[in-house]
Amino acid sequence: MNYSGSRPLIAGRSPQDRRVEPMSNVVSLRAERSEAGLPPPYIEEADLVQLHSRIMGMQAKAKVEIFRSILLLDTAAQHARQIVRRTDDPASKNSLCVQVSMIEQLLRTAREMALKL
Repeated sequence: MNYSGSRPLIAGRSPQDRRVEPMSNVVSLRAERSEAGLPPPYIEEADLVQLHSRIMGMQAKAKVEIFRSILLLDTAAQHARQIVRRTDDPASKNSLCVQVSMIEQLLRTAREMALKL
């Protein structure tokens, strides 16, 4: 063995043959990403985290708005029911009662669906 140099010998090479040859099959993924116009992966991950956070915030706001809307519609249905009670015409009263009943049924369905959000 030859210990004259500070670097170990590569099989088949002498210490005098220290030419640096470029590697022929190196693939640069960063170059491909930048050529394709894509941001580096760490930026994509940060964007995904930020996007996920925004979506979750928007979902929470949407849920609050849905419950608020159901409450307002429920209040309006109660007022409609009071109007029906005060109506003197039997035909109008019956027609309005059917419509308010349908609204109340739809509100029950909306409340049940909202609880599953």
